[in-house]
Amino acid sequence: MVGGLLLGIFVLRASVNEPMLGLGFLYLIPIILGAFAGGRRGAVVVAAAASVLSVLGAVAVPSEDLTGEKLVVAMAYRIAMFAGIALLVAALVERQARLQSRLAAQDRELDELRTVRDALTPPRIPRRPALDIASAFVPAESGVAGDFFLVAAGPEDTTAIVVGDVVGHGLEAARRGAFVRAALATYAGFTTDPSQLLALANTAVIEREEEAGSVFTTVVCASFSPGTGRVTWSRAGHPPPLVLDSARSLDGVGACPPLGVNEDLRCQTSEIELALGEGLLFYTDGLPEARRTRNGATGATGTPLFGDERIGAEMGRLRGASPAEVVSTLQRAAQSFVGGDALADDLCLLALRRTG
Repeated sequence: MVGGLLLGIFVLRASVNEPMLGLGFLYLIPIILGAFAGGRRGAVVVAAAASVLSVLGAVAVPSEDLTGEKLVVAMAYRIAMFAGIALLVAALVERQARLQSRLAAQDRELDELRTVRDALTPPRIPRRPALDIASAFVPAESGVAGDFFLVAAGPEDTTAIVVGDVVGHGLEAARRGAFVRAALATYAGFTTDPSQLLALANTAVIEREEEAGSVFTTVVCASFSPGTGRVTWSRAGHPPPLVLDSARSLDGVGACPPLGVNEDLRCQTSEIELALGEGLLFYTDGLPEARRTRNGATGATGTPLFGDERIGAEMGRLRGASPAEVVSTLQRAAQSFVGGDALADDLCLLALRRTG
């Protein structure tokens, strides 16, 4: 089509020798089409062809008004104009293509982020014996990071409870979080020892990453026995759980390194026995470190964090409340504290109470 237009304009220009009509400028049409069809190279090739045909037309059918130096100047002007417009249109076309490609990539990334986020923090928690469980999740301003939770069946009717946080943000952190969660879910059915579960997941993370310590994940892991109410728990670089009605932090377990740091992960374990109605809160650092992000201030430069004291105050007012009420109240309190700003980090909460 472009070639046909070039020849058609050449014939028209040769048959209608009237400079006032400016028929030579019709060559701009195939030049623009060449830019859309072939990019920068196509535009330059068509512009060169148009320049040659324009010169041939001027030589074959000379004009009485354009002779000598005037003809040379006019042809030079026209060739320069053809080349400039070809490069300009090609640049605009390439820019549009890059923008479209970027938008398409962003759409694909958003779709994957939504899929991964649903996998990291599923909306439905499986029903487990002798437990009332609820969760809440609020993504950070970046859309999603690597926070996740897991409630899975363990051996002998036990329940594995896991909350974790991958260092970093964006799609890559979410992918790593999905991998760690999948590894923990795979091994949860084979052991009631949370330290062993963490060690198995750590091995999977080390094998996946090219270099130990390049990416790490903090995790708190617990195993609940429905018959006795006993909770065995361990943590790898993660904050310990809190007792629901007192906001007391569980002690007795020093944090071992996060997953992905050392090949030999040796985590301590501790036990607590929950009476009927007692419970625990598992959370990521998006709760105590919630902070205002506007007005040029961050928690590191003076803006107060939500902090442990506010967590304790909120939980103190929720004594005896259901897990669903606890997590929803804490979520609203953190979001209210930041004054309507998007959270700087993901907020992931999981609360449970022992039932009959």
